Amino acid sequence: MLRLFRGSLKISANAVVLMALVLGSYSGSCLGYDKCFNEKLANPVLGTKLEIERGENIQNIAKLLHKKGLIYHWFPYLIYSRVKGSDVKAGKFTFNEALDFSQLSEKLSTPEYIYDEEETYRLTFKEGFNKKEIHSILNEALRLAVPLTPIQVEQSLTKVLEDNRNLLGSEISDIEGLLAPETFFWGERERKNISKSLPKLLNKMLQLRYNQLRELPPSAEENFLTASFDIDGYKGKSTTLSGYEVLTLASIVEKETTPHEHPLVASVFINRLILNYRLQSDPTVIYGIADFNGNLTKMDLQTPNPYNTYTQHGLTPTPICNPSLESILKTLNPAKTKYLYFVARRGGGGHIFSENLKAHNIAVYHNQKKRS
Repeated sequence: MLRLFRGSLKISANAVVLMALVLGSYSGSCLGYDKCFNEKLANPVLGTKLEIERGENIQNIAKLLHKKGLIYHWFPYLIYSRVKGSDVKAGKFTFNEALDFSQLSEKLSTPEYIYDEEETYRLTFKEGFNKKEIHSILNEALRLAVPLTPIQVEQSLTKVLEDNRNLLGSEISDIEGLLAPETFFWGERERKNISKSLPKLLNKMLQLRYNQLRELPPSAEENFLTASFDIDGYKGKSTTLSGYEVLTLASIVEKETTPHEHPLVASVFINRLILNYRLQSDPTVIYGIADFNGNLTKMDLQTPNPYNTYTQHGLTPTPICNPSLESILKTLNPAKTKYLYFVARRGGGGHIFSENLKAHNIAVYHNQKKRS
């Protein structure tokens, strides 16, 4: 029986660590306090390299140390660092000897190559970016003397896609949608050697996306992209989509609206697919227009192209952007509605959703200017 006492309770740092180990039941190669915290680790491979990027959190660093074979388990080092405090510096490290946690923490505070603030470049790829924007994102962040061209980026994208065929399968023809939105940090070396750094960056984004998809149903053993999903929608009916089609629809949902409306917008598109209605999504038309000037016209909506869901039934041939994980989840589990239409509110502030064309036309009349 556990009794609760009034008043304060003081626990030493070592007691906190020991308690975490006992409660966490970390068996296996970490058998007790001494082995986890005092004993030097099995000799690492001579010359083991480690790179820590700016902004990396201590849990990910602990997992990286374990992956590199530098510690027995990541969790004890995480507890140790939080109790003792850590002064890890972003940079590059080489390990040629076994170190206990105290020595390891000291080494991580003195990298051989330091990413200084003034030479660190923040590369932010926001939810909903598409591959056509990569060169401009990098040019703006890196301030390159000779700007990257769309052709250079496309060549790197093609290489990364082909290099990962074993993960993605032979059916995937385009990398759009398969790059995870994320923020990365580059040093001056990466910036100066961009021809090698860019494919590595894109490959990292693809690997992040692949790992995200592995965590989703049906299971880690089955390829999400080729799996089938029955998604419920209009009046209890359902539609079956492959994982790649889910990713494609999620990209459309991402570009249509802000996150809080994703379940509703996803429900509209699922309902329309069930009823074999055209999706009629403006962002899909825009994606299919080369050198879009920012002004979507009535003529644009009426001009067929593979991505024009006003003229084509079903989904677009590929995703139209790289959606967030949240958008993918909301597409797999949309709100249960009978909505078939939506239109942006005048002056912003979300959308008005309608179950029939009459109500939608009224909403359009009151909220949307005529297209020329």
